[in-house]
Amino acid sequence: MDSHALVKMAVNTDLFSEWNGQIVPRTFNAGLVVLSYCVSFIGSLCTLELINRRTSPKGLSNHLLIFSAAVTMGGISIWSMHYVGNRAIQLLNGENYLQIAYSSGFTALSFFVPVIVLLPAFVAAGSNTAVSWWRVTIGGSLAGAAVCGMHYLGNNSISNYSCIYSLPHVIGSVVIAIVASNIALATFFMYRAAWTQAWWKRVISALLLAGGVSGMHWVASTGTQYRLVHLKQTSNAMSRNVTAIMVICLSVGACLFIAASSIYTARMVRRYATKAKQVTLAAGLFDKHGRVLVTREGLLPIETITDSFPERTSSDSLTEAHPLFHWMFQASRNWGVIAPLVRNTATHLSLLPSYSYDTIDGEIKLVNSHGEAIEKYDVVFKEMFSVAAAALAERLKTPMTSLGVLWDHIIPTGTSHNSRGQASDYEKADVRRSYGHGSLMFLVRSIDNERDAADFQAAGYRFAEPHQVSSIIASSLRLKPSDVESGLHDMARYGREPRELVPGVHLGFFGVRARVSSQGFEVLVRSTTRNMLPSVMLPLERLDSEQLDFLARFDRTSTTAMLRMLQNVTGNKLTARQNAFSNMLVDALTSLRGQLEPGVFDQAMLICKPIELPCMTASPGSSHGSRPSVVSDSKMDGGESAAPIPMQMCQMICLRTVIPIHQPAVTPSVNFIPLNFFKLHQLMFTGSAYHLAFSRGVHRDIAPVVNSTEVAVALHKPNGDVRCPKARAKRFLKRTLKGGTVDGDGNPVPTSLYRTKTSDGTSNRSSSTLKLWPGRHSTDQGDVTMNGAEPGDRHVGNSAAGFGGIMVSQEVTVQVGTESSGDDKNATTVVHSANGLHSVAGIPLIGEASSPALLEALGGGIELKNMQHSVGHMGSKVISSRGDKLGDVRTYVDDLFAICIGER
Repeated sequence: MDSHALVKMAVNTDLFSEWNGQIVPRTFNAGLVVLSYCVSFIGSLCTLELINRRTSPKGLSNHLLIFSAAVTMGGISIWSMHYVGNRAIQLLNGENYLQIAYSSGFTALSFFVPVIVLLPAFVAAGSNTAVSWWRVTIGGSLAGAAVCGMHYLGNNSISNYSCIYSLPHVIGSVVIAIVASNIALATFFMYRAAWTQAWWKRVISALLLAGGVSGMHWVASTGTQYRLVHLKQTSNAMSRNVTAIMVICLSVGACLFIAASSIYTARMVRRYATKAKQVTLAAGLFDKHGRVLVTREGLLPIETITDSFPERTSSDSLTEAHPLFHWMFQASRNWGVIAPLVRNTATHLSLLPSYSYDTIDGEIKLVNSHGEAIEKYDVVFKEMFSVAAAALAERLKTPMTSLGVLWDHIIPTGTSHNSRGQASDYEKADVRRSYGHGSLMFLVRSIDNERDAADFQAAGYRFAEPHQVSSIIASSLRLKPSDVESGLHDMARYGREPRELVPGVHLGFFGVRARVSSQGFEVLVRSTTRNMLPSVMLPLERLDSEQLDFLARFDRTSTTAMLRMLQNVTGNKLTARQNAFSNMLVDALTSLRGQLEPGVFDQAMLICKPIELPCMTASPGSSHGSRPSVVSDSKMDGGESAAPIPMQMCQMICLRTVIPIHQPAVTPSVNFIPLNFFKLHQLMFTGSAYHLAFSRGVHRDIAPVVNSTEVAVALHKPNGDVRCPKARAKRFLKRTLKGGTVDGDGNPVPTSLYRTKTSDGTSNRSSSTLKLWPGRHSTDQGDVTMNGAEPGDRHVGNSAAGFGGIMVSQEVTVQVGTESSGDDKNATTVVHSANGLHSVAGIPLIGEASSPALLEALGGGIELKNMQHSVGHMGSKVISSRGDKLGDVRTYVDDLFAICIGER
């Protein structure tokens, strides 16, 4: 041993002899005190960020979040802060051999104790939207107890000193820890419940929480004295340095998480800003309290359909009058028909040839290098919609058939400026779309089952009041918050409230006008239920012959003259029943006038013969938006499909008028929608035979494309042989072969689809692709159409979908009555109406109850023809329901429109 070591040993012996059993004086390093608070702040901020992302007490991701929050709070904000703070304590002017040393066992134990205590603390604090004060109090108290427990357990790990505590300081430190933890958590959860958890507000909560941890530590430390009990012969720098290294690693990890979270949030905002200029599909899911389902960031689940929509003419924008929107509207009510085709559809899209003008990422474009729509762009667009819906279902972790139905309104995105004037919402939408902004469509569903709501929350989503998240959604999609909030409330009603008339007699108003921004007409409807005409109900079940004769007196009479005549009629000229009916009409006319602009109402005329239209047959609590369509569970392999459900009919006495385009007509109660879209609404009621017609159209026109030979070969190729231009697309096809799909980022189900050329560089589009929506089908060049479309080819297709290599058309079994006589006891009973149209017993023929003479003059209808008997449908005939195109089916809307135009 050299002389230098001997001198140090002698000095240490003297120090121990001098201070053994004595209180060693201490000082504090101000820089390390500040550093300890910063470490606690980093841990607290990371903890609150993790808790903010927790959406439910269920789900693996939520369990990982709560565990991570306990680790960051206990391991960084408390444990790391404690040991950095103890490094700031300098004993006897910093003599190295007199500084605090730690026991390894107690040091490790002091790390896990706060983590274990904080787990039930954060679980008790809850993850619900509403603030539960007793939960917050329990959680805050446990968090404060964890801070105190770790501090004194950590002091117990000191191996060379015994600590002497001051009781007032101990009590004060405990109070500070518990009170500060409660205030910080209460502030955080209040911000979270109100969806005002901006980053700076989380910073405030983190500052308070870190202040409680640091405040408790330093109050306790100032009341703690250190009595020397042991002096190590070697430096204890090693144990202190190991602790410092652990603190640095944990703190750096927390900083990286905070940075990654910020980058992810910024990326999400940029992605949604990009979607604001695309055609997108969002989920509008509402619980029984009217709260909307959103992501952790307060954004709507949304998927991109396409980057842009091709407009072949100046008026050919994607609006509620467009045939493609009508197809999507029907498809969302027949998911059972679409879902089995999604896998093949995604593969077919991935095989579409690429073009040299495409962007680097290879996304599908509906416009070629010359700015023209690609061949069969309408079929490709329908496929893209189907895949986007499947991606949305996968993101929500719900079956595609449970996504809901398409809302009857398209929201233009990418601008927060509204057009002026009294124009309807649809006219404003047309004006905004003309500037090239995006379009947002919603699939709406009402979630009445608490278990389903809990499953969505366990999947990482939250329910929020529309006013709480409207500003967040509006900012991401470049909309006005007030428009978003009103739209969400409208969607909540759309998915819950009945959208069918109550059985009985109604007085309605049918007013049409020419569309200014495009061809065709639009009709005045209720603002809240746009599938219904403005109407009021009379206290009658059915109109009898006497009442019908009374109405005939006022045929083609204006409402002003009719009211005057009804009010001036004396009781001597009317029977008691007629007088009561007259009073009903006066009350109904007066009430209906209050919903409309007086000038519009006063010029209307009465149609004396009432129309028959479908009405509610189920319980009033069930809504059209949440009911499954009659083909939602239909089989795509040629199996049986559900038969239409007989629909109850009600009567409506109609007033009709043609409204000049310059006359104001919109009120808070009524608005305009395209007339052809309103007609489609009337075919979408529960039990409509048109659902079966749509299913047959999909089987005939879409299935041959997605079940083509190229798709079948691609699906059966080994994973390694799949040729795709991008690695992301290759991963997508690999998941598709396993029965699932992925998005552009490798997540389930694609949002962006990719394409390749065939091996010879030629297009692999199927030649059997058929145009799914027709042009004008009128055989009379003088007829007036509702959509203003030009005459087009009327295709009567016999092409069938391919299933298992066999081209077949869907067979629809309809259970009907049988004839009482005849050789064939299983023959289908076909009823011939007065207008010459065919109907089947048990299936209401739309428009059959309208004026027979008018229908006979105009022609058209749903045609039902007997098909060859098929094995597997014993005891019934298989019939084919043509009329899967909107122009092929006649409804009461056509009758009313013809009367309005014909009698001008």
